[in-house]
Amino acid sequence: MMVDATVVMVENIYRHLEEHREHSIRAAILVAAQEIGRPMFFAILIVIAVFLPVFTLQGIEGKLFKPLAYAVTFSMIGSMLMALCIAPMLCALWLRLKKGKVRTIRSSDSSKGFTFPSSSGHPSPLHSAHDCRGIACVERCRCLYPWQRVSADD
Repeated sequence: MMVDATVVMVENIYRHLEEHREHSIRAAILVAAQEIGRPMFFAILIVIAVFLPVFTLQGIEGKLFKPLAYAVTFSMIGSMLMALCIAPMLCALWLRLKKGKVRTIRSSDSSKGFTFPSSSGHPSPLHSAHDCRGIACVERCRCLYPWQRVSADD
């Protein structure tokens, strides 16, 4: 819910950069942001408005649900700021036109930390499915030990 606005903004900027190569990067990003900025603002405002009645709750209900309403409200405001202000600026820095093509981050740059060590030539502790199953069994047994110590109150 909170990331959706930024994803939509970046996808729209990327589409404008690909379709309007004759414009400058700044102009394409500005057009793309203005195109979906107002609908995105009001969509997030509607989500925030849904939680307004929760702020009027009194007693135990208010104590229970007001923190949730505050958290959702402030996180949606942060999401709106990210989508409308920060994401277009970062797109201007990272999505540059290069020889008529939109440059994106290469998969090797962004996924270096997510590859298994065995793919880079280093030995991996998980060579086969048997190793994975063994580790899963050990973890399952390790979780059962504390569960046996929990006593039921009668």
